[in-house]
Amino acid sequence: MVDIIDLRVNPKEVDSLVDGKKYYSGYHMNKKHWVTICLDGSVPLDAVFCRIDESYVLAAEKKLTKGTKVISFSKTQIGKDCFMIELLACRLDHNDEAPNVELAQKLCDSMDKKGIQELVEGLKSGEQAVANDCIKVLYEIGQRKPELIADFADDFITALSGKNNRVAWGSMTALTYIAPLKPEGIFNRLPKIITAYKKGSVITVDNSISVFAQLCKANNNYQTKIFPILLEHLANCRAKEIPQHAERMAVCINSGNKEAFIAALEARESELSESQNSRILKLKKSL
Repeated sequence: MVDIIDLRVNPKEVDSLVDGKKYYSGYHMNKKHWVTICLDGSVPLDAVFCRIDESYVLAAEKKLTKGTKVISFSKTQIGKDCFMIELLACRLDHNDEAPNVELAQKLCDSMDKKGIQELVEGLKSGEQAVANDCIKVLYEIGQRKPELIADFADDFITALSGKNNRVAWGSMTALTYIAPLKPEGIFNRLPKIITAYKKGSVITVDNSISVFAQLCKANNNYQTKIFPILLEHLANCRAKEIPQHAERMAVCINSGNKEAFIAALEARESELSESQNSRILKLKKSL
């Protein structure tokens, strides 16, 4: 005799899960929403725990009023051989980012590098929703504890040239947090960053300015090559972008480049609104 457990899953997963060996159609349950797992060791225990927690979320949501959210993480999920992908918002049928943000915090608290590695691999997923959620979790981790994602700088740089725009700009966002920790590795792949800056979306461009500024701040030799890119950007970007981008650049302004920076701003002064010029004036006073 073998013990079994019936668990609710995302209906989109049922067909891919049921294999007649580890997962079976739900026993005496709605087979569109439930699967049966044999507790004979064929499915790792940690994966079963993940499925139990997911099942609770899916089942509980049916009983709640619209707009109420349930996000539950069992203690066994974080820091062990659990499938992080199953904890993403898209896997939990959430239309908001709450599960992704909470997962990021949990991974930071547990320092779970194996779980983070799984999310990095998820950036290559052919399922766009999975890749989108993975990058969200990763740059949220970067904002909190950049050292946890710093070793994946090459993965983020590679993702900049992918077709998924969300992953591209999210990867550039992650690099803004990593750059102070891994400036050499990022500088060594500068052509990739520049290409993304030239061809990327508005958000990619915004964050590339921060990456450039962090690299300039890290090393004078890097500054020699990159600071002219920032000056050229100030000369040619849309007027409405000048205050925000100038503020992003401020971290690398020093006595050696301050004069050129201010001159570039003043050259565009006539194009700016009163409020935009006020921001620029405040920035100049802070330098």
